[in-house]
Amino acid sequence: MTKALDKQVGGKHYQKFAIQPLEFISKNDLSFSVGNVVKYVCRHKFKNGAEDIQKAIHYCLVILEFEYGIVQEGENPDLIAEKEASAALRVSLRDAHDKLATLQQEYETAQHNINQLLLENAQLLDEQPVDYPPIGTSNEDYKS
Repeated sequence: MTKALDKQVGGKHYQKFAIQPLEFISKNDLSFSVGNVVKYVCRHKFKNGAEDIQKAIHYCLVILEFEYGIVQEGENPDLIAEKEASAALRVSLRDAHDKLATLQQEYETAQHNINQLLLENAQLLDEQPVDYPPIGTSNEDYKS
């Protein structure tokens, strides 16, 4: 007859241990949260790596809150996601501000160049007055 612990669905990561986490949890009458800490810490090298450690930490925080009334500030995944989104938005706004400053500087340079050209053209016009033909005279008649 096959024992339940001889078979594992979804891998063999628990069968590598002399005492499987499930057996240890059961024989020591551990709570759901403590059992999950044991499970995730035991399997992290064989299954999901850092993700399993993050899950174990999550269950440690659950134990702190449910059994000891200690709430860890800033550990809420929604708050973490919100902080990350805010940081990304700040970077985008800073980039947009930098681009706007560059465009403003380019605009001012172009405006300065236009003013210089207008000034130079005005000086040329002052130095060489334009000789317009008298009214009623064509350009051809005037030049000849």
